[in-house]
Amino acid sequence: MFKNFIIIQTINSWPGATDNYEFCNHLFPTDMLFALKHFQIKDDYSCIHGMLKIYNEHPEYFKQNCSEFESVCKREYEEIQKQKEHLKQLINENTAKIDYYRGLEEQIRQVDAEKLAIEEEKAKLNEQKNLLSIAKQKISAMKADVERERLQLEEEKAKCKAENFDMDKFLEE
Repeated sequence: MFKNFIIIQTINSWPGATDNYEFCNHLFPTDMLFALKHFQIKDDYSCIHGMLKIYNEHPEYFKQNCSEFESVCKREYEEIQKQKEHLKQLINENTAKIDYYRGLEEQIRQVDAEKLAIEEEKAKLNEQKNLLSIAKQKISAMKADVERERLQLEEEKAKCKAENFDMDKFLEE
C-alpha cells in the first residue's frame, strides 16, 4: 500500500493463468492506511472495497482505532524510554561504584605495601636495638673493668707511697 495508489494482486483460478496486478489510485486518509496496515487487512480488491465501504460509513472507527493505537504506542514508547534512562542511570551509578571500589582496592594495595615496608623497617630497628643493647652491655662491662683497674692502680699507688714514705725527709720539710 502506498500513499496515493494500491497494488492489488489478482489470482486467476483457471489453469495456466498468471497472476496479475492492478494499480488502484485512492484517496484513503492516513488513518485508514494505518488501519489497513496494522490490522493486517488482506490486500485483495474486494476486501479493500469492503474496508472502503466501512470506512465511508464509519470513519470514526478507523480514526479512533488509529488514535488509540498511536496513544498506546506512545505510552509504551515513553515507558520504554523511561526504563532505558533508568537503566542508563543505573549503569552510570554502577560504573561510578566500580571505579570507586577499584580506587579503594588500589589504596588498600598501597597501604599493604606501606605496612610491609614499615614492618621491614621495624624488624631492622629491632635488630639494631638488640645490637645496641649488646654494645651497651659490653661498654658497661668494659667500664666496670676500667673502674676496677683504676681502683687497683690507686691502691697500688697508695701502697707505693706508704712504702716509700720517708719520715726524716717529711720532718725536714
